[in-house]
Amino acid sequence: MSILEERAGQATKLEQITGRYDPVLLGLALLMAGFGVVMVGSSSIAIAEGHNVGPFHYLIRHVLFLTLGGALALALMRTELKLIERHNHLLLFGCIALLGLVFFPGIGHTVNGAQRWINLGVSKFQAVEAVKLLLIIWLASYVVRYRDDIGEKWSTLLKPLGVAGFLVALLLLQPDFGSAALILAITGGMVWLGGARIGHLLLIGAGVLPLLVGVGDVIGIYGGFLVGTERLGFNATTYLKNTADFLEMRDIVSSLAKGEVFGFIAALMGCYYGMNSARGAMGVGRATKGSVVAAAILILAANFILTEAFFSA
Repeated sequence: MSILEERAGQATKLEQITGRYDPVLLGLALLMAGFGVVMVGSSSIAIAEGHNVGPFHYLIRHVLFLTLGGALALALMRTELKLIERHNHLLLFGCIALLGLVFFPGIGHTVNGAQRWINLGVSKFQAVEAVKLLLIIWLASYVVRYRDDIGEKWSTLLKPLGVAGFLVALLLLQPDFGSAALILAITGGMVWLGGARIGHLLLIGAGVLPLLVGVGDVIGIYGGFLVGTERLGFNATTYLKNTADFLEMRDIVSSLAKGEVFGFIAALMGCYYGMNSARGAMGVGRATKGSVVAAAILILAANFILTEAFFSA
């Protein structure tokens, strides 16, 4: 091995890193933070009076949180990666602990029936936002440590997927379906980039997908049951009987067909615009917007055609 290759394979110690802060990036960040302080200060005075608190109540809170965020950013910037990798199991424990704390009385806070927030006393914090960051860091550490095995051994591949499944289960109890889907997407994408075989992931997905569909169906039916009985005053027995009596086979077939067609359209538009995307952030942004608009229009048209085909008779 050459000296250059040997140096490339070694991590640079924190005290050996040379360079400086990017003045333009740092200046823009400070400018945006200052602009936010001015906007919060000027717009929150009237709101504070309506809530019977001091005129600068929300401005002070904003400055305190901004200071706390800056201190955390500085601390993370000075933290060496080897320290994070040495204690990576604490990241995983933090994910589980944060999602579990929301269910504890006095700690968890419920908004509109969703128990997703942690009561910090001075503020509310949505736990899953920190969980996403911790999970990404843990997954990055995991796929680096097991990069030679993740594409060969099922046990190495199933561990991060099992962790993601457990976190998703906690999120569904809150419930938070959007974050649950995002956790699955993040995990699948990172283990694939880390060396997992796409065939293995597709095989696992084929086995898990029916379970996810079943969970979604149960949640949908139960949600309709709660709305019908608690909000609209329907009789529970009558509601369940009518749900079973009016369900027809073509309802099931049409829902399966629409799901396949809509998914194909979304994937096709994403691939088409992604392959033809221009370079740079602007090109990616335009491609993303184009794919979303095109997929939405085509899905709307396909929904009309499929509905007419299944239910016109």
